[in-house]
Amino acid sequence: MIKMKYKKLFPANKYIKKFIKNLKTLELACGCGELTKQLREDGVTVVCSDILNEEHVDVVHDLNKPFPWKTGEFEQIICVDSLELIENPNNVFKEANRILKKNGYFIVTVPRSLLYFNTKWEHSSYFSPASINFMIKQNGFKVIKTNHFYFIPYLKKTINVPSKVLASHLVFLLQKK
Repeated sequence: MIKMKYKKLFPANKYIKKFIKNLKTLELACGCGELTKQLREDGVTVVCSDILNEEHVDVVHDLNKPFPWKTGEFEQIICVDSLELIENPNNVFKEANRILKKNGYFIVTVPRSLLYFNTKWEHSSYFSPASINFMIKQNGFKVIKTNHFYFIPYLKKTINVPSKVLASHLVFLLQKK
């Protein structure tokens, strides 16, 4: 497990930290690049990919298109809160499976559909636990661990219901079969 500093990172990143291993890694849709920066400081070899051509981006790539990487090139792929912006997220799972080595890891976070319908968010896709699990199985992955978190931390303290019911995001550690 990698020990990382998460003060400046997107909230989802602190929930995936226990899943990240020191392996050759691809971060899909890396955004501002803070996670990649922290991983590199901790000695992880990371390729940073995003649709925007920013200074910290190693490979400019649209996740709606086939991935430019070779089959079996990576041991670990991270995709934090990006699948909801993709027109065909199933293709991301398919391509991730292709470019991962055997038994490689795919770390994914997605917002739950329950809390995002009829909001101002411009998401192309919405996920329930059942829909994401279907894509996981359909594309040759098995679930190793799951987690969930709240985008609004005080929510879990103010409402007395099981935590998984109100979780705003789902976190998955997957392994290629």
